[in-house]
Amino acid sequence: MSGYLDVPVKKNCYALGYSYGEICCHCGCCSDDAVIRAKARIQYHQDELQHFLNFNYWSDDPELRAVQEKNNKANIQYCRNQIRKYRRQLKRLEASDVGSD
Repeated sequence: MSGYLDVPVKKNCYALGYSYGEICCHCGCCSDDAVIRAKARIQYHQDELQHFLNFNYWSDDPELRAVQEKNNKANIQYCRNQIRKYRRQLKRLEASDVGSD
C-alpha cells in the first residue's frame, strides 16, 4: 500500500513560486536552521532569476511590452540583490560556526 502526504504551506511561506501558496514543497526556505534557510533562499532566488532572464512571452503591444520590460528588469535586480543578501548572511553564519566544532 502506498500513499501521499501533503503538508500545507506555513503561514508566511517564503517560496510562493514553488508552492503557489498551497502545498509545502519542503524547499528549506522556511527552515528553523538558519544555514539551511539561507542556502535554500539562495537557490530559490537563483531559480527565479533564471526564470526572469529566460522570459520570452513579450506582448506585441508596445505599451504592454514596455511595462513587461520594466517589471522584468526590476525582478532581475531584486533577485540579484536577494542572492547577494543571502550569500553575505550565509558567509556570516558559516564564519560564526567555525569555532563551535
